[in-house]
Amino acid sequence: MDGFQLFNNKNSIRVVDKITITKNYLVNFPSAFCKINNLEGKKSVLIYYNESQKRIGLEFMDEYDERGFKITKSAEGKNGGYITARGFFAINGLVDKIRTGRYGYETLELAKEQNGDCASRLFVISLEGKN
Repeated sequence: MDGFQLFNNKNSIRVVDKITITKNYLVNFPSAFCKINNLEGKKSVLIYYNESQKRIGLEFMDEYDERGFKITKSAEGKNGGYITARGFFAINGLVDKIRTGRYGYETLELAKEQNGDCASRLFVISLEGKN
């Protein structure tokens, strides 16, 4: 069968290419999101907040950065990961003011000047609406 590859459903994962905020203010990164965006192996996340636009930017770091949040791997690292960000939501007055659930995202390229000598991506979600 020239050109055909077998799809092995046994190895398939749920395809959730969104970022999730839970009622406990965990920010979840499903395995499909991590795989699609080549984020496996990242160790921490820096959070940026645009208060006037009610948008959050997430920058994934190769190494742990004490300014950010350590990524905890879910299910032995096979199902993405999450950060515990209740402190961020509390300091910014967002506790009980945002909807929990899945959020679509957009990516923005960070300039090299902002990130040392290599460009990076910022994953941005809008707290005003989720999709």
